[in-house]
Amino acid sequence: MAEEPTNAVPSWDVFIAYPSGHWKEANELFEALHPHVSVFLDKRSLQPGTPFDLAIPEAQRSSRMTAVIVDESYLTAFYTRAEAAAAIALSRATCGVHIVVPIYLNGLPSAYEAPYGFQLLQSLDLRKELSWGAISLSLRQMLLASNGVHNGPHELREQTQDDPKVALISRLPIGPRFEMFRIRPSIVREYASATKGDAAAGIVNEAAFLQISANPQATYILPYHLPDPHDVPSYTYWNDAFAEACLHGPRMVAALLLALDDSLFPEAVKQERQRLLQTLAAWK
Repeated sequence: MAEEPTNAVPSWDVFIAYPSGHWKEANELFEALHPHVSVFLDKRSLQPGTPFDLAIPEAQRSSRMTAVIVDESYLTAFYTRAEAAAAIALSRATCGVHIVVPIYLNGLPSAYEAPYGFQLLQSLDLRKELSWGAISLSLRQMLLASNGVHNGPHELREQTQDDPKVALISRLPIGPRFEMFRIRPSIVREYASATKGDAAAGIVNEAAFLQISANPQATYILPYHLPDPHDVPSYTYWNDAFAEACLHGPRMVAALLLALDDSLFPEAVKQERQRLLQTLAAWK
């Protein structure tokens, strides 16, 4: 069965994402925030034996804010980039209710040098703020300013119903999990041919956005469960992506189908995708 929607009430105020080489800075931010708000930091918040690949994404999804520590190592920090992408998808799907704040350790970059997705976000500069205490105060002020403007899951979903893709996904059954063998290899091959590397990761992120827009409490593809698209053949990446989507049920599979424009495919594959959407609609 696909995972049932979870409680929408946030469990954490701030989720800290950081490159592994900056545990010291992440812990200093945790210490500055912790007396005032609830904070999730993996090594401080997880109990021994907890399956981190499940617990960390769930903690982020149930947080009001993701604070991302950024420096020159960010571009090679795969898990941090995955958490940032998930945060941006959550923010888009919830119309900004989930706040994303990049925190730059070595000064703000120019607009064309900012990491993907960060160009339009309100960011903080440790060099300018001078201390983690000042950073903590800024983050708490952002949280305070967001109080009272949150919409509930129903209202958030209604805001996106004019998107025909989201509306279609909303009409599909939530579960049970879909069977991977029903996805034709020709579909996977065409996805592998159409998108590679960062573009492939971007499509998966767009699919997560569609899934959350249809139901903000839904489960979705977790970047932790996919290989880095630069490290494996494109077909392997997309085969893994569809297999992971199947675990989340018909809506996530449909989101992955709808995230890539139909015009990119030959007519035969377009028809296969339409037949697959019809199968998803009748799935029990």
